[in-house]
Amino acid sequence: MYCILIINSKLSESGHPSGSQKSKVKSQNFTFVRIRITRIKGFTGLQISQTPRQLLLWDIVTGWDDNGTDKGSVMGALSRITKTPENTTTIFVLRDIHFILKNPETDKNAPVIRAIKNLTRQLKRTRQTLILTSHTLTIPPELQEEITVIDFPLPNIEEIDYLIQQLIVPEKLNLNGLGKEQLIKACQGLSRARIRRVLAAALAAKGQVNETDIDRVLEEKKQAVRQTGILEFYTAHESLKNVGGLENLKQWVRMRQDAFTEEARRYGIPNAKGVLLVGIQGTGKSLSAKTIAHEWRLPLLRLDVATANNVQILPAELLRKGRFDEIFFLNLPTEKERHDIFKVHLQKIRPSRLREFDLQKLASHSENFSGAEIQQVIIDGMHRAFGSLIDGNRRDFNTEDILAAVSETVPLAAIAKEQITSLKRWAAEAGARTASIDTLLIEELKVYSQQQGLGPLEVD
Repeated sequence: MYCILIINSKLSESGHPSGSQKSKVKSQNFTFVRIRITRIKGFTGLQISQTPRQLLLWDIVTGWDDNGTDKGSVMGALSRITKTPENTTTIFVLRDIHFILKNPETDKNAPVIRAIKNLTRQLKRTRQTLILTSHTLTIPPELQEEITVIDFPLPNIEEIDYLIQQLIVPEKLNLNGLGKEQLIKACQGLSRARIRRVLAAALAAKGQVNETDIDRVLEEKKQAVRQTGILEFYTAHESLKNVGGLENLKQWVRMRQDAFTEEARRYGIPNAKGVLLVGIQGTGKSLSAKTIAHEWRLPLLRLDVATANNVQILPAELLRKGRFDEIFFLNLPTEKERHDIFKVHLQKIRPSRLREFDLQKLASHSENFSGAEIQQVIIDGMHRAFGSLIDGNRRDFNTEDILAAVSETVPLAAIAKEQITSLKRWAAEAGARTASIDTLLIEELKVYSQQQGLGPLEVD
């Protein structure tokens, strides 16, 4: 966010812009900052003065841009403004003096605040305007009644589109309509400087901008988010192919893949509110979130909130229909899903040997294992084989090594039955949809619904 603080001249009869005029000032100052104020012309957007104004800019390092005076001297810069003849029409821009405005009570800064306050009375009688620009909003109490604040936001979709057109000639923009739209959306939240930098890097690397650069933009956004120190940005590479089972959730994701496009907006589809994934530990909630972000080409941000790990204490109003687009319950995988999960993991680490593993046997022997526990028994089986030397040589792991690891593992479901049952009752009460095609779970949730006197459960 970029802030512009305006100490007004004769902007209106009252000395301050009206409510409708403020929005026009904001628009004009977008032009002012982006295009070096070449179209400011006395705030013509307000239809107050058609007289072109001289523009003078100052910062603490370079001084005034027209003659280089008053370097390092804020008081010197203010003195020049004070001495400017009242009949001249000038816009004075002082950059980045927020460090003074933040500490107005110090002996060094107090005279600056007093000088600015004196200027507020003087400028009201003239066609002169003082503008203070900064990356942060800081106004001392002494000046709050004298300053008009205009936020200069990050570029919106239209502005990003315009910026891309200015930076990239059409023949080097190798994107179809949807691809370009995804690139623009990926750029949302980035400053103009960051957008320019990442697109320039793409052009320098391969002479064009194509679909692969959407991930490059998301990586740049990751850096910006990391600098906040609040959110954690995940780069999602997992596709739906990396998720075993959860067919109902996958279908829901695929159906909404284009729901973030402008075509969807024109169709009348509202912006998505979000999806709540609830389930037993290790059943793929985090993986599903990463997959959704990848499939929709959207950034994935994480904010640690302790209460989010205990869905049962969430207030009922948060779970009403319409608060989320959908609530999905992720249960322990069925036998077919366990088969798919073993296949996904083994395909990653031993693609050439996949057919050698008895996936059906592994699935049938790992009842009540979560997806995370399946991944772990594969790793344990690998350790078992790696540690077994035959004639001084290491052997590769096989189905029997994994089955041995399965037999030595006590799944969470065996020691947390009460918590799992409670979570299923909550899912029934909340009307959550089943993420998997699981007839046994559907019947189980129906029973819980009937026991609690609830209406029909929405299931697939």
